[in-house]
Amino acid sequence: KRLFGETPEENLPPGHFPVRIYGTHNILLEMALHVGLPGLALFLWLMVSLGRTLIERFRRATDAHARAFLLGAGVGFIGLGVRLQFDQTLVGTLAVQFWVLMAVAMAACDSLPGNVPSFAAIFSKKYKAP
Repeated sequence: KRLFGETPEENLPPGHFPVRIYGTHNILLEMALHVGLPGLALFLWLMVSLGRTLIERFRRATDAHARAFLLGAGVGFIGLGVRLQFDQTLVGTLAVQFWVLMAVAMAACDSLPGNVPSFAAIFSKKYKAP
């Protein structure tokens, strides 16, 4: 059943292309069309928060390995951001690799000064509250 105002893609005027078949080739337009402006705002908030956290943790890291890993995660984050401006496929293996890389980057630097202890550390028997 079609929604109100939805035009069947086979009845498009000449010179127009169906968006659902060919895609928008831009993650921001794709999110706005498929999940609406609130979903786009939530996606942008998530990406900006993740980027700011990577930068903050990179600046605070003193260990060379942590800095190198965070630099690699940051470059991957920027690269994916550029790629998604020309493609909308943040699904499948690409999405899994991206989110695992970001999770490992956040977890690897859990021991930086001033960080809140991780969930696993709080519930382990060895954890002592500050």
